[in-house]
Amino acid sequence: MNTYQVGSGAANILLAADINTVGLAATRAIVLVVTGTDAGTPVAHSVDATGDISEQSIGQPAKLKGQRLSIFTKIDLLGTDAPTRQLEAQNIGATYTLSGGDSGNQTYNNPTKTYMDPSVFLNFLVDLQ
Repeated sequence: MNTYQVGSGAANILLAADINTVGLAATRAIVLVVTGTDAGTPVAHSVDATGDISEQSIGQPAKLKGQRLSIFTKIDLLGTDAPTRQLEAQNIGATYTLSGGDSGNQTYNNPTKTYMDPSVFLNFLVDLQ
């Protein structure tokens, strides 16, 4: 499991996501209590079809500590040729960056990827400690 040390400072924790795709993408980030039953609290989202999240504050360490950050991206691949879409799906990746906490500037690039033609789903989890 990915982890990020948020610490106890007053500075906000920042998140950025870079989705590598030629398809149409949308990304949403939420924080949730791992042992809870609620759906979580949205903290960031993409604003265009790239799926990228420009650097945004997701909250202060005291509020985030002990929660899990979950980032979900849905990508719709274009074109009518299934083998080409499958090749494009294999090349999709993502880079997530967290900063502002005790772990400093941390980059992750290991989302779980699921391909269900013509869509690709990326899910990334990190425990905020």
